[in-house]
Amino acid sequence: MIDRDILCHGIKRIAWAYVFLSLNINLSFGSSVLNLLPNWVGYLMILNALLILREDEPSSRLLSPLGILLCLWELAQWFLALAGLRFGGYGLDTVAVVISLYFHFQLLTDLVNIARRREYPLCQRLLRLRSVRTILATLFSLPLPWETVLPLTIIMSCTYLVLLIWICRVLFSLHNWLLETPCPPSPAPN
Repeated sequence: MIDRDILCHGIKRIAWAYVFLSLNINLSFGSSVLNLLPNWVGYLMILNALLILREDEPSSRLLSPLGILLCLWELAQWFLALAGLRFGGYGLDTVAVVISLYFHFQLLTDLVNIARRREYPLCQRLLRLRSVRTILATLFSLPLPWETVLPLTIIMSCTYLVLLIWICRVLFSLHNWLLETPCPPSPAPN
């Protein structure tokens, strides 16, 4: 098992990454929009944390290539938004959404596995939040005319924001719980 302090550092990075991925604080000037908490920074933080997590959860190694793709996609979107342009199209957007859905589902699953091995009391909550996040993100990615049913859009958007804040809260809680929990005794040398 990986050192507790190093693992805590990785989990804290992921929690902060979800803050970046959850909140968009945009400044508009002309036809350009600048997101002050860009998603690509969140993905960089997750990629850094994956270097730590893969020592404890081998399946998280599979996420790095997808994380790099998502980071590059978000970086391109961010720079083009600065120029007042849009990149993508239905095909590319769909591929990015599918990669993102899988990436976050597996990342949160890996964190649940890590938490379960350490007997974290809220690991079932994190598992449920992962599932609800996946369902809501899938619903939002469907090509539905969300603008025509404004009350539904507002309700779903608020629900999704609360869910993401809750995920951040549980991840910060996991970080704090690991820091406060005594380390298991080291195995006796042979």
